[in-house]
Amino acid sequence: MNRWSVLSIALAGLCACSALSVAWSQHLSRAAWSDISRSRAAIDELAVRWSRLQIEQSTFSEYGRIERAASERLGMEHPTLQSSRMIVLGRPGGAP
Repeated sequence: MNRWSVLSIALAGLCACSALSVAWSQHLSRAAWSDISRSRAAIDELAVRWSRLQIEQSTFSEYGRIERAASERLGMEHPTLQSSRMIVLGRPGGAP
C-alpha cells in the first residue's frame, strides 16, 4: 500500500466517525427537546390546576358560605343582647 492509499483510508475513517458523531448529537438534541416539551406541557397543566385551586379556595372561603355552614350544620347563630354578658374587671386592690 502506498502513502496515498493509507491517507485516503484514514480520511474516510475520520469522515465516517464525524458523520456518526453528528447523527448521535442530533439524536441527543432531539431527545432533549422532547424532554423540554414534555416539561413545558406539565408546567402548563400545573398552572391551570393551580388557578383552579385558587378559584376553589376563594369560593370555599366566601363569608356567606361560612356563615351559612355555621348556622345550618352547627346550629350557630348571632348572639342577641339578652344572651350577652358584660364582664367588668376591677383594678387590683379593690379600687374601681
